[in-house]
Amino acid sequence: MLYIDRKYTLLVSARLEQFKEKGPDLYNFRCPFCGDSRKNKFKARGYIFKALKYDGYTYKCWNCDVSTNMYGFLEYLDPLILKDYVMESFQANGTKYRCSMPATLAEELKLDERDPIALCDIKLPSIDQLPSDHFARMYIEARLIPLKNQEDVFFAEDFKKFMDETFPWHGKLLKDDDPRVVMFYTDMAGFVSCVCGRSFQADPKLRYIKIKVSDYRKIYGLNRLTSLKEKIYMTEGEFDSMFLPNAIASGDSNLAGAAEWMRDTFGVSPVLVFDREPRSRELGKIIERAIDDGWDVALLPDIFPGKDINEAHISGMSIKEIQSIIDNNTFNGLEAKLRFSSWKK
Repeated sequence: MLYIDRKYTLLVSARLEQFKEKGPDLYNFRCPFCGDSRKNKFKARGYIFKALKYDGYTYKCWNCDVSTNMYGFLEYLDPLILKDYVMESFQANGTKYRCSMPATLAEELKLDERDPIALCDIKLPSIDQLPSDHFARMYIEARLIPLKNQEDVFFAEDFKKFMDETFPWHGKLLKDDDPRVVMFYTDMAGFVSCVCGRSFQADPKLRYIKIKVSDYRKIYGLNRLTSLKEKIYMTEGEFDSMFLPNAIASGDSNLAGAAEWMRDTFGVSPVLVFDREPRSRELGKIIERAIDDGWDVALLPDIFPGKDINEAHISGMSIKEIQSIIDNNTFNGLEAKLRFSSWKK
């Protein structure tokens, strides 16, 4: 980790005022958190240096007293560079996802929730690692989930045991010996915010369990976004998001709420792709509200087979056709209101 922290320190050094290398693994510059002294532009009281507790760098300002690891430093300085930093760190450590406890709990334990001491590794087999005749793999393959996304879908033989061991603070009553497909909601850097367990039972009430495990906003697929400058699609279901480029999922029908967070946090406005359920009064009200609030809304037409993207693909529609239909049926403002009036009938 030390060499990765050094690499990213030097990578952002041009953006740090009065940046100087004072010695081996010791860097000094004006603090980007507080701006350092307003009277003296040459004063620099921010330092990056080798941490004592773990193999990496830590940051400390002797003016505002901010103290954080490289994750916290880059999170403040540049979230996009942070994503590259964490993914490179994960690859070096042989893991893709990690979790950290909620900030409130970390505070009680006097830990930084992003500190490696508070981190736990995700240890589950992904679907593509299971035998070809395994029932979970057969289920995912029957849903035609793209191969490139199967590494982001996992299997827990005992979901309760996995949650108790990995997220001991989750606080939910779960059944023993409950096998589930598992998907992780994360921030852009891969830290888990919510765990979704999909049961193989037919009972719709027991089918999905979603458990918040950190304070971060629950949005699926943030770590898989390829660009914030290109069109972003937001679907209801996790599986549906896997069929579109640059796509995320809200995990429920509150797409506008999740999209508002995306706009406030990253300055982007996703296209809202609701399920095709024109006779649902509850969903109709949600869509109508989203249109009134000015969001770009995709209204899937009658020719669209099934109620969602996954069903349409299983029915034989190609991913390119699905994306084309979504793009051609995305509306905004007055046109969206007119289209919605005929769509819901």
